[in-house]
Amino acid sequence: MSGGPGAGMPECAGKTYSGFIVPTSGSTFDTGTTLNMTWYGGTALEATSRTAIFDVGLEHSNDTSGWEKTLFNSKAFVFESDRTGRDGVWTDFDMCGNTAFYQLWTISADLDFSSTDFILIAKNVTTDTENRTYTSNSFVIRESEASTTTASLATSASISSTTSSSSTSRPTSTSQNPPLSTGAKAGIGIGAALVVITLLLLGFWLYRRRNRKKRGAPTSAAEGYQKPELDGQTVKSPVEEADGPQIFEADGGNAIKQKSPPQDPVELPTEI
Repeated sequence: MSGGPGAGMPECAGKTYSGFIVPTSGSTFDTGTTLNMTWYGGTALEATSRTAIFDVGLEHSNDTSGWEKTLFNSKAFVFESDRTGRDGVWTDFDMCGNTAFYQLWTISADLDFSSTDFILIAKNVTTDTENRTYTSNSFVIRESEASTTTASLATSASISSTTSSSSTSRPTSTSQNPPLSTGAKAGIGIGAALVVITLLLLGFWLYRRRNRKKRGAPTSAAEGYQKPELDGQTVKSPVEEADGPQIFEADGGNAIKQKSPPQDPVELPTEI
């Protein structure tokens, strides 16, 4: 550093720094990249351990929509911690004892891009009396092509999920009944086949029965057996006797023996 007002005095001597160092005014960043947010922390010459707690948020520079995103809530920074390779450090940055806070943030794609001009706001909430706020200059965040594609897919998935939820909320018979298992489907198929076979056999039996009735054939064992009965007509014996006097026999049960009456002898005439 060059000399100041006095011989050998650094330029930072007697100066008070405030506000953000990074991002600078008009700087541009893309989503997915890392931003090293840096703001002044005042002077701290004594080598004592101190802690400061900050809330860090992101807003639109014109603040017309009222949109705001919280990046860090109650983030603790410890003074004189090792800055190398660490995230969230409060340390000296010049020989005059001026300090700064360093905080890394990977720029996410879930931002409101109705305006691409943003500002950072860091608020010291270590104590109730601290309440100091640092506001950055306006800078630009652009949506990268990959972020745009991801956001579009996320929006489509959200719409699809909403539509699916709306559809499943409606009481339909399909949504209320669980899907049939493979075994159940196989059982239904076998049962249907058996019903069809039974109907075919029944139809074939009825067809046979109808044809038998037309031919006069018995349709069953019960219908086939009929007891023979006489039709009331006199059946002529195949054996017939020759014409002649009919011989009548008296009933033997009532027969009575009778003696022939005595007859007088008759003399035959003689020829002379």
